[in-house]
Amino acid sequence: MMRIVPAEKKTRFFIYSIENKRDWKKKIRYESEPAIPKRTRALVAKCAAAAFKALELRDISRIDFRLDKNNVPKIIDVNPLPGLSPSYSDLPIIYKLAKKEYSELIRKILSASLKRCGFNTDSLL
Repeated sequence: MMRIVPAEKKTRFFIYSIENKRDWKKKIRYESEPAIPKRTRALVAKCAAAAFKALELRDISRIDFRLDKNNVPKIIDVNPLPGLSPSYSDLPIIYKLAKKEYSELIRKILSASLKRCGFNTDSLL
């Protein structure tokens, strides 16, 4: 889980658009999970898991939220096949913020999909 905020605090309106993401080193600040209040993290995790199950997603997805004025999470995007570029895709950025390796992310994705298909994944772990 990560929080996405504008790099400049003076920005009144911020949209995590493709234009901003293309220049993310200057325009965006990614904050790791501890920057999100514990109660909010728990609620977002619960909502994400419920959406994943309800939409019958498999192996991996990315579910984006925006908090309303009362800090209630609202799903704004469900990406059942998120990008995996190690330099600018959100899931690898989340892993990097958590001090985890990109290769571990790829192993987990492969392991989940192979296990779902009935293959032994012991050699991947």
